[in-house]
Amino acid sequence: LASINPEYQFWLAVPGTNIDYPVVRHEDNEYYLNNNFYQEHHIQGSLFEDSSAVPLAVDNTVLYGHNMKDGTMFHKIQYCMDKKYYEKDPYLWILTPDGDHQYEIFSEYDTRYDSDTYTIFEGPGKSLAEYLSRMQEQSLWKTEIKLKETEHIITLSTCNGAHDIRRIVQARRVD
Repeated sequence: LASINPEYQFWLAVPGTNIDYPVVRHEDNEYYLNNNFYQEHHIQGSLFEDSSAVPLAVDNTVLYGHNMKDGTMFHKIQYCMDKKYYEKDPYLWILTPDGDHQYEIFSEYDTRYDSDTYTIFEGPGKSLAEYLSRMQEQSLWKTEIKLKETEHIITLSTCNGAHDIRRIVQARRVD
């Protein structure tokens, strides 16, 4: 995949959905809104990682993708927001050349595009612990997951149909 697109970072798979795509990263967050994995102009764009952080090396890796009406890209995030889905399979996978990583979903909610959900941390500490507590508190449903200030998390973000509201799924690395 890296030979096809040198901006390829890893593969994202969310069991029970059709979210099963490569993730890319560009120097800005606009490019992959309208360009596919092959770097061709396309309305679906690509799943992409926030350009402001080192890939998977920070404590909140934010991934963006369109909520396409045809059911592609991050459209199926809405299924993850159902507690029955969570109880059946609360995991998502990041597949890298160095190994596969399992993440456990701990929070799902809608928020404004400019909320603190998108905060990037570069190390463990009290501010990360407080952030994780706030994210878990606003979840549509509660889990028994005890989050620590050393967590590495993935934040999936897509539109929910309203102009300034985003649908969020957050998961912590468990492997």
